[in-house]
Amino acid sequence: MKCYKFYFSIFVFSFLIKINQTFLVKYLDHFRPNNASLGQFPYMASLRNGDIHFCSGVIFSPRWIITSGSCSYNLRVINAVLVGDKKGVISNDLLYVNVSIISKNACSNLQNVYFIHDNMICTKTVEDQRFCIFESGSPLILNNELVGISYLADACKFEGNPSIFEMVHPYKKWILQELQSTNARDEENKFMKTSKKISFEFNV
Repeated sequence: MKCYKFYFSIFVFSFLIKINQTFLVKYLDHFRPNNASLGQFPYMASLRNGDIHFCSGVIFSPRWIITSGSCSYNLRVINAVLVGDKKGVISNDLLYVNVSIISKNACSNLQNVYFIHDNMICTKTVEDQRFCIFESGSPLILNNELVGISYLADACKFEGNPSIFEMVHPYKKWILQELQSTNARDEENKFMKTSKKISFEFNV
């Protein structure tokens, strides 16, 4: 089986989105990701409730962040930016792990993997680099292209579990339609020309 190396960005404190519920975060002792350098992943966003990070996302335009559907219930956007200048339960550093794709059959045979459909990608990290429950919405990136969004980020609960991503490419048309419906196309095009581009062209 041919394997691909990915850069999976965990989170960065950049955009604030408020919700009406409180989410608790636990940083596990065995979680050992890599520290990203400044500006390495400028498209990463943090979805937060006050000082609590509960999901990650990808900055697609100045007004749009792509994330997991499980992260988007009852959200209210506020005009604020957090630069990580206060102490909290989560690291201020942007973190990432390297992963390889594994087959859907192999993924389905692993413990605690219940349902895998055609638009899902299973990946596996190296030892001591599993990502945990608070990384839902994080992107799977290959060659600066958005491949998938994490929606089932509980791999840290069980030894040897895969990390599962929903492929973004099948939803490209819908995402662009949503941009057009809010008259955001010109804004999005301007943003993409002046920033590190994220595209949907890669298809596994």
